[in-house]
Amino acid sequence: MANVDRYREGHFSLGKGEVATSTTVIAIGDLLKSTSGKLLPMASSTDNLSFRGVAHRAHPSGDVFNEVTYYRPGENTIFEFTLDASTDVVIGDELAMAAGDYTKLTKTTTDAIFVAVETLAGATTIRCKMKLPETEIGDAS
Repeated sequence: MANVDRYREGHFSLGKGEVATSTTVIAIGDLLKSTSGKLLPMASSTDNLSFRGVAHRAHPSGDVFNEVTYYRPGENTIFEFTLDASTDVVIGDELAMAAGDYTKLTKTTTDAIFVAVETLAGATTIRCKMKLPETEIGDAS
């Protein structure tokens, strides 16, 4: 787990949320979900349905300050993520968390959380923006 700030440009808004437990480890740049109102790193592609944002600050295990800040979904906030495999991407392609890796994205036709904002052939990284406003994203309670 690497601390990688994925923010690249545009207006952004930060949210603050309670972390699930003091032993929950969150790195900068992790995709976060909300479960019972608490934040955790996403762990499976079905977590796209409870996506909350991108970690802005880390939360190491044992941190008694049990909160983390995150980038909230915003229309013009651009991020850069690694893709799970080299692929052709065009503006508007939908992206979701790669299976089993909450640090990478993959092209998808269901439950997308990001949209590509550039066109690249054989891309291994992609600039993208969050697709859904936070108010429309669920909570896997």
